[in-house]
Amino acid sequence: MDWYNGYSPQERSAMGRALFPAAARQPPCAMCGDPNPKKMQTHGEDYSKPYRWEPPAAYPVCTGCHGRLHSRFGAPQRWQSLLAFLRKGWYAAEVSVDDLKRHESIGSAYQWRELPHEPPVRSGPSAWWWEALTTDESSLRSPEARAKR
Repeated sequence: MDWYNGYSPQERSAMGRALFPAAARQPPCAMCGDPNPKKMQTHGEDYSKPYRWEPPAAYPVCTGCHGRLHSRFGAPQRWQSLLAFLRKGWYAAEVSVDDLKRHESIGSAYQWRELPHEPPVRSGPSAWWWEALTTDESSLRSPEARAKR
């Protein structure tokens, strides 16, 4: 485990070992909206004690979104392409690496195929929380990146 939002690997591991409610990992995915993902995880933005398991401290996300969320620092343009798919209503499982690479290379000229399902309904203050995530690698270790309570 690496640094994230100014929290050390030890702090993040400690939260990962803490007992958290099963509801924190129940669908739908808080990023893509997939109601039936293969596997869910809890993504933490705030690793401070006492631990909080609700937004904006933690979000239930599918593994497809979670992996891409953490890889955004090394591939910020691919992250922006993923956001474009999420804005259109795609689930992470429906978006291949090739889709992202193609969108990344041609941008607005990308030919969108038909969405295979109804777009998820997004409402509430945390519906688009992932839009504000930074790709600035300095935030990984910066104490200023820690959550403000």
